[in-house]
Amino acid sequence: MAVSIAAFVENKQTDAATDVGFAATLAGCLPGIVNPVKFGGEIGRLVVGAVDVVGGIAVCALTITDAMLTTESRAVSTPPTPA
Repeated sequence: MAVSIAAFVENKQTDAATDVGFAATLAGCLPGIVNPVKFGGEIGRLVVGAVDVVGGIAVCALTITDAMLTTESRAVSTPPTPA
């Protein structure tokens, strides 16, 4: 997670696709951070499972959004060349 944050800060890109990709990376790290809670018994395992499911859905949505933003930014039409 720290490496992702450092790379994002050093890159200094502020376009929407980069921001969404960064958010997906952070959301993907969250279940691993919460994982030690599972040693707290049944409730801990339920919390970790819920965070994993919600985090997975968030990463999926962010990845799809990132792909759509990247595709839109590349799909800029070029003006026709004069004959």
